[in-house]
Amino acid sequence: MSIKNRSRLQKAIENVESLPVVEQEELVEIIGKRLTELRRADLIARVQESRDEIYSGDYKSGDIDALFHDLNS
Repeated sequence: MSIKNRSRLQKAIENVESLPVVEQEELVEIIGKRLTELRRADLIARVQESRDEIYSGDYKSGDIDALFHDLNS
């Protein structure tokens, strides 16, 4: 993490720590829910991308040895 990003993160932490504990807890809950939604949206996008590859025939299948061979070549 760069110094600039660390500084921004530190400022955010300090701002959160200045809130009452109840508001800090609410903030953690809100951020947790937003992160869950972001992960869900990312998963949906990756599933759709995989489906598109399957429907277009642009995918490879095989066993684990074939996968490692493709990754190493």
